[in-house]
Amino acid sequence: MAYDDAEANRAQALCLPDEIGKSGAPVHIYTQQTPDYDVRLPLVRMAKNVNYVYDQCYNENDAQWQGRLRYAAEIDAARRDTLWAKLKSVKRQSCICNAMTIPAKMRSIGLPEEEWDWFYDIAQTDIELLAEVEHNRWSVEELILGFRPCTDEEQDAIAADVKKLKDAYKARKTHYDLRAYADLRPDGTEKPMQVYDLCLCSCLPLIAKAFADEKGGGGL
Repeated sequence: MAYDDAEANRAQALCLPDEIGKSGAPVHIYTQQTPDYDVRLPLVRMAKNVNYVYDQCYNENDAQWQGRLRYAAEIDAARRDTLWAKLKSVKRQSCICNAMTIPAKMRSIGLPEEEWDWFYDIAQTDIELLAEVEHNRWSVEELILGFRPCTDEEQDAIAADVKKLKDAYKARKTHYDLRAYADLRPDGTEKPMQVYDLCLCSCLPLIAKAFADEKGGGGL
């Protein structure tokens, strides 16, 4: 990887196919400073798991919202990889950023990495706290990417037709979901937006266990 931009080199490395990591071939990344970015293949796999769980949540918690969370109980590796292959680069980076925070999140509830391969459940109070933490992390990510919160007038306009206008405003870098966690509004399917963070955090043991199971599969 030899672009002049070190961040571009790291981004490219994180999107390499699994086959390269499994082969054990070294990948050299040009950078002008000491690397401080983890580009191990298992981290990318964990990001794929994040995307898989989010996709499952989005599709399973459908328009017939009954106020009950339905989320992934296992990860289908073939479908996970198919979903990842279809994902836009910016969304891959978002999943990777999410995955990079998982060790800290797991440690915050008393679960060091050596316990990831057997732990399978999180207390509801911890799930709710972690969901708010994840929303705050995502909000910072979106602000860095150049999005801004809606004005009061824009909020009223979007609320009149969320399904149609939310994406239209997002295309202009104005994000309806950039607000306090407690103030998140329903999306176009009438699901409260907290559902996605709650599902992701409920599945942290599943995501982390899949990471632990595959950790020995090679790395970049």
